[in-house]
Order: sequence, then C-alpha cells, then structure tokens
Amino acid sequence: MIFYKAFGISILLLFVVSSASGQQTYKKLNVTLQFDAKHNVDNKAYTEKIIQTLSRRLQGVSKKTQFYNGTKNNEVSIELITKSDPERIKSLLLHNGELKFYEAFYRRDLIKFVGELRKLLKKEKLIGKSPLFDLDDKMTIKNDERAVILYISEKDTSTVNKYLSNQNLHSLLPINKEDVSFFWSKKEEDPEDELFLYAVKLEKGGKPILEGDIIEKAYYEPNIFGRFSVIVKFNDEGTEKWKELTEKAFVKHFKIAIVGNDMVYADPGIVSGAISTGVFEITTFSLYEAQDFTYILNSGSLPDLRLTNFEEEELK
Repeated sequence: MIFYKAFGISILLLFVVSSASGQQTYKKLNVTLQFDAKHNVDNKAYTEKIIQTLSRRLQGVSKKTQFYNGTKNNEVSIELITKSDPERIKSLLLHNGELKFYEAFYRRDLIKFVGELRKLLKKEKLIGKSPLFDLDDKMTIKNDERAVILYISEKDTSTVNKYLSNQNLHSLLPINKEDVSFFWSKKEEDPEDELFLYAVKLEKGGKPILEGDIIEKAYYEPNIFGRFSVIVKFNDEGTEKWKELTEKAFVKHFKIAIVGNDMVYADPGIVSGAISTGVFEITTFSLYEAQDFTYILNSGSLPDLRLTNFEEEELK
C-alpha cells in the first residue's frame, strides 16, 4: 500500500525483526534523504521521479509506504512499514540502480603494481593468508587469467584504498592512472569474508564501455550452486551494445567487470563470440540479495542520495 503527499518524500514502513523470544515485531522507520538539485531541471518533476522510483523499489518489502513534503526542496522524508531488516532497507534506498560495464585488467597485466602493493600490505600484516595470490612465482602469474588482483578482509579495505592513491605505485601501472579505476567486489553477508579488488580501464572522459538506461527487466531463480542467479535482459539499445561489447571482449580476450553502486558483481569472460540474446546472468546471490537486486534494477536508477536521518520505533 503506497500513499503520496505532494512532491516531497516521506515513507512509512514497518519492519519485522527478531525479538529475544524469537517472535517478530513490526518497526516504523522515519528516514530523510537528500539529493543534489539539477540545474535547468524542474525540481518538482525531478523529485516526483525519485518518489516513483523509490515506491517501485520498496513494493516488494513494504507493507505501507507514505511520502510527505521534505523540509527542503532537495530533500526526501520517508516513513516506512515493513517486515524487512532496517539495514536491508537502507541498501535499497541508497543503491543508485545503475549498471556499468568495464574492461577489467588481468592480474598478469599488473605484476609490478600488485607486487609492490603486496609488499606494503605485508608490512601491515594484512595479507599472506593464502598462496593463491603469492607473487613470488612470476612464471605462474605470467599466465594468470584472473581479473581479481588481490583479496582482503572487508575491515582492511580502507588501508588498501589509502595505498591505491600512492603516487609511487601509480608509476608501476601499465597505462596512465587517469585511465584506471579500482573497484571492490560486492559486500558479502558475512563481514569476515574477503572482498576482491579489481582494476578496470576507463574510456575517454573516464567513462565505462557501456552504461545508461539499457535494462528492460531482471528476475531471479535458484541455480545449481545452491545460490540464486539474477538474470538481466537488456532493452533493444542495450542488446545491440552488449553484442558489440561481448564481440570486442572475445576478440581482444578481456573480461568484463559488471559494476553497480561502485561494486563489482561479476567479471565474466567471453569464450564463444558475441552474445546476441541481450541476456546475462550473475550467479552469486543469496535469496534476499537476489530479490533486492531485481527490485533495484526493475525500479530504475536514482541520483546519489544521502541518508541524513534514520529513526526506528518498535511497534506493539
């Protein structure tokens, strides 16, 4: 159930959380989001578009949603009623809903860069858990066709990010730093799990190879790995561009980093030529992750939203 009030946004959701007795109770959330106004764009229409996108995104998890005027023109105030965990709702609200596609570097392309990075991290005692990414054997890495250049615990990624801005390291990259960007893999449900680090090539102007309003629909289903897959279908424009990209990836032999909200969701290699069906699959989701990713993709994209207020109230 969804109600609209003027053109600001307030959403009323009730959340079910587990109590000490194991019973579920509803929670009400009061949320405020802010966004940057666009020049030469009608703010009322722009805000209404955000409302519509958020309402579509929340339909699968919200029992009741209400939108109210924000106190500022670039503000969305929300009350929500849902059975979902509040952190899940935050993720749904803050994901920009865009997919971007990049050419990923192979690890073998970055031997000097990753080798020096690992030396710095070893001094911090942050790596060395697995021989999988040991760079001592240069003959092995020379033929390495992984796009992941290293992995590390989520809690240590901020330290890695600090080193990634090191000018001395940049000189070891095979191309100019302005043409390279780094992304971590999507966060896992278990915070103890490692995140993968990717390096991707940027096109002219710092752009990905493929982006834009190119998704027609997405759905999820169980897969043979005991997880859930999200199947994404492009629209006509996206189908043609995906065909061109996969043909290029096949001919030039590179992997494609599929990035959403600055996280890598998959890094497929193209082994049999151009893909003309306009469909691709990501296989690494839990049930809730798959549900939420389809809600996000099917609802459309959002501008970058900032969470400025998030209040919880348990309902009897």
